[in-house]
Amino acid sequence: MNDLTIPCSSDELLGLYRSENEAFWCETGERRTLALFARAAREVPAYADFLKKHGIEPSRIRTWADFQQVPVTDKASYLRQYPLKDLAWGGSLLGKPLDFAATSGSTGTPFYFPRSEQLEWQCSTILEMFLRHSSSQRRGPVAVINAFAMGPWMGGMMTYKAFDLVNQRGKHPVSVLCTSNNKPAIFEALRNWATHFQEVIVCGYPPLIKDVVDEGAGECVDWRQFHLRFHFAAEAFSEDFRQYVARTACLKNPWLDTLSIYGSADLGAMAFETPWAILMRELITADASLSESLFAGKTATLAQFNPFFVQFEAPGGTVLVSGNNTIPLIRYSLGDVGGVLRFSELTRALDQQGTTWKERVQRAGLESYRYELPFVYVHERSDFAVSLCGAKIFPETVRKVLIQESFQRFCTGKFTLLVSHDEKQNPHLEVHVERKRDGTAAEKEELDLQEAIVAALLRENAEYRSACEQMREKALPKLVFWRFEHPLHFGPHAKHKWIK
Repeated sequence: MNDLTIPCSSDELLGLYRSENEAFWCETGERRTLALFARAAREVPAYADFLKKHGIEPSRIRTWADFQQVPVTDKASYLRQYPLKDLAWGGSLLGKPLDFAATSGSTGTPFYFPRSEQLEWQCSTILEMFLRHSSSQRRGPVAVINAFAMGPWMGGMMTYKAFDLVNQRGKHPVSVLCTSNNKPAIFEALRNWATHFQEVIVCGYPPLIKDVVDEGAGECVDWRQFHLRFHFAAEAFSEDFRQYVARTACLKNPWLDTLSIYGSADLGAMAFETPWAILMRELITADASLSESLFAGKTATLAQFNPFFVQFEAPGGTVLVSGNNTIPLIRYSLGDVGGVLRFSELTRALDQQGTTWKERVQRAGLESYRYELPFVYVHERSDFAVSLCGAKIFPETVRKVLIQESFQRFCTGKFTLLVSHDEKQNPHLEVHVERKRDGTAAEKEELDLQEAIVAALLRENAEYRSACEQMREKALPKLVFWRFEHPLHFGPHAKHKWIK
């Protein structure tokens, strides 16, 4: 056994979630990350060269405080500077059974990451945890509809292989059907296959799952006949979104029957929602002062992570991750903004605001799901925004408006932000909105939507307020409505593009 081996089975690991305290997880994360650094400095040619160029002597990095001197890596400064083989353990990919996954390319050219079986095993423990969390009182056969895109991206194939590993362990058998993000195939499966099972888990990107939920009745799907559960990944969403989907699809218990994973092609499934994480996020987002103190008033994904798998840091609000893979990554920037909280730091913040979180946990029946794993929270990526006269405008503000019940009658919730320029090169913010299949809106409803978007931007975005003072009516967004699944903005892509 080497110093990077995970010294327990999946069953034992999930048992540690309940038995071990915060101090254990903190020590585990720091110790394993220092060991990963030391080995990578010795055995990964690219990383050894990277450290040398930055004047770092690996033997002097002995403590967690020392580790803060280690330079940050990212795609531009590290991964794209070296041949792929030099980034891998031993400077070679030969003789290693590998799958590859591509990044989405949303911020440039895709990067292709080799993936070891270890990442799939790690993901399988998260999915097994979710299977154990089911609120169903009757344990019976479980159907999994894997609606993540099957292609060069990580989500679809990783989910399939992780559930296969769960099946091989034998304690929580599931039946998996890979539909990819093909909505007709998903509806066909729900009508004619899923009805044979006690429990149905639909896995997919949040906008796709919402489409499926909204269109279910028109596709002769009766959500009430299932014990339905959702596994999301790849995109942030608000608690209003979760409640909307749960209500529309008749979910029994959103705390136990929904799961979102914070993952990447770089290191697989890095962090995951737990019942407590979901409830804590509800409490935080419902309290403006608490949201401001913890999340700077922004919508943030809140998840817990297993320090046997990865270690997160967030110096200056930039989320860094260290983790082992065929290409080990140390202090690696994913381009996300957020922070890291110990379990006690989060509960102390709730106590200081007078939040009755303990009573809420008891009322929800979640006492047994107390895992003292650390938390990571992530805001929308800084590069996932459009710029209007210096004001960065993020999709999340508009998303929260479109999920409101008054607009759900005629909108799917999907939109695309872009900035166009007129013949005098004046910039204009455009919001391209997808109508529902049979959705129509009166002129007043369209004006109401525009006003609601402006009000939300003025309330949440100081830069936009400043732009409005300068530009006045020119800063008002222009809304353009498109028929359902129009190919220009809303075609059947693997992931919807919120900005262009």
